[in-house]
Amino acid sequence: MPYAWFTWTRLVDFNRSNSKYSVPQNVKTTKRKVLVILSNRLNRLQKVRFVELDCDDKGNIFKESALRKQPRKAIYAEVWENDDGKTAISSCTRFKRKYGHPLQKPKG
Repeated sequence: MPYAWFTWTRLVDFNRSNSKYSVPQNVKTTKRKVLVILSNRLNRLQKVRFVELDCDDKGNIFKESALRKQPRKAIYAEVWENDDGKTAISSCTRFKRKYGHPLQKPKG
């Protein structure tokens, strides 16, 4: 990965006596959509839940929305799955990445 040189802008907070340095303005973070599938491998009768996440490259989650049914179009940058039978992302301890999933957006 090539090195990038940036100019750091200095921000002075007048309410406090210290100064802060901010992230350069010319660095772009791309937002991407991630699909999380919550299923149960032990009880296949449990309803599968689909959750759509809007996040950046670092993994910060901006928006989390539950989907009513399985999406039809392949619009997701990544697809992750938890098959422990959990019903919410906050209660999950691990996820498996699904490479080549039909709902994953094709490269290129």
